[in-house]
Amino acid sequence: MQKIQQYTTLQKQKVSDGFDEMFSGGVKVTLMFEDNSWRAMGGGLVRFKPFARTAWHSHPAGQTLIVLEGEIITQAEGEEARILTKGKIISCPPNLKHWHGSTEKGGVHIALTGVENKESVKWLEKVDNQECKSSNTFGTFLPFCISSKNGSKLFYASLIAF
Repeated sequence: MQKIQQYTTLQKQKVSDGFDEMFSGGVKVTLMFEDNSWRAMGGGLVRFKPFARTAWHSHPAGQTLIVLEGEIITQAEGEEARILTKGKIISCPPNLKHWHGSTEKGGVHIALTGVENKESVKWLEKVDNQECKSSNTFGTFLPFCISSKNGSKLFYASLIAF
């Protein structure tokens, strides 16, 4: 392996739509870098359209999210959902079931995801309306949208701002 620094730009990286099995709503993912022989993590820039979100998932080697724009919602299983804004950092330990997405403002975050045994994520079921509605017993009610084959349906998720 040649020991030189490598340089690229986000504009040169591939941008893809989030897969329906993993996301609800409009999501664009830019793969910034992958794990390799000397880096045990991958990095991506994730852009959420208003009300978009991931399915429930976990990471065998953990994940760190850095909010760049808008409002990012995150919730770990058994915890209250939280709204995070520009400059906030979310540290998710290994194997913690969670999801993240955006409010009506949309949102952008960088995801730094550890890799263990060539695996970085375990995708689970989609977050359903009832889980969002009951995610918190106090806080501000915000509209949240879920995509369906019949179009979008509006419902409310109770969230607390961080």
